[in-house]
Parts: sequence; C-alpha cells; structure tokens
Amino acid sequence: TIFANKAGSVAVPTASLHFTPELISQLRASGKQVEFVTLQVGSSSSLCIESRQKPSSEQFEVSQETLNRLHRWKEAGGRVIAVGTTVVRALESAVRGMSGQTNLFITPGFRFELVGGVITNFHEPQTTHLLLVEAFLGRKRLEEVYQYALQHRFRFLSYGDGMLITI
Repeated sequence: TIFANKAGSVAVPTASLHFTPELISQLRASGKQVEFVTLQVGSSSSLCIESRQKPSSEQFEVSQETLNRLHRWKEAGGRVIAVGTTVVRALESAVRGMSGQTNLFITPGFRFELVGGVITNFHEPQTTHLLLVEAFLGRKRLEEVYQYALQHRFRFLSYGDGMLITI
C-alpha cells in the first residue's frame, strides 16, 4: 500500500487499497487529521468463527504522540475513523494500554473507547472481521447493508468495494 514503510506483514491491510497519495492530500486540505500506525497483519486475521478460534495476535505500533493527537481530535468533536479492521484492533488496544501485540477480539457488544468509525471492505460471512463490523452496526443494520450491497452488485472481499461505517 502507499503507507507501508516497515516489513513484517504477511497480508495486505486491504481497506487501505482504496487510498492514494492524492486522496490523503485532499483529506488534509479539507481539514481532516491523518495519522499513521504500524501494523503487522497476520495470516489468520480473518478466521471463520465456526472454528471457534479468536483472531491471532498481531503486532502493532501506535506512538504515544499519535494517541495523544487522536484523543485531542476526539475531545474537540472530531471522529476517529480507522482504515481497516486491523487498525480498529490496534487503536482500541492502544487506548486500553496494550502495546506491541494485540489479541483483542471485537464482537457485538464491544464498547469502543476511541474509534468512532471504520472504512472497511465487505467481508465473508461467518468471519471474525464480520463480527467486528457487526459490533459497529448491530445485526439488523448489518443484514440491511449487506442485502443492499448484494442487490446492487457491490464487489466483496479484499479487492472489492469499501464502506464507511460510523457510530
């Protein structure tokens, strides 16, 4: 992706594939704050929930300076939008005092402390990524969104269409 500057991931954080340097410039020019984190996306980041396995631990780095800026942004009335489910896990882990690795499993009922939305792709059914999306939307709204996407022939999975979800 345009963000990568450290080796280590075994998978692409696919939500970021929707972003270009021009889009980042436009976001900043419109007054949006853009921050970066380091992710080491794991090979089993989207496990099937039928396997009864939690997502694997993933390495991440969120600097204290970045966390402080995000807190100030939120306190000033801004909304923290994560680009991808792995970023959601990293930010919500960092705000809870975790660093280096996260094993945070976000499911419906989760109380978000920092993240107010996510840009993500349309995920496969019965996966941990979809559970995280359901934590934002709730079951009924999730079903409505996916039904709409199917009816309008949206593209799913890693190289498909993205969506912005806010709470």
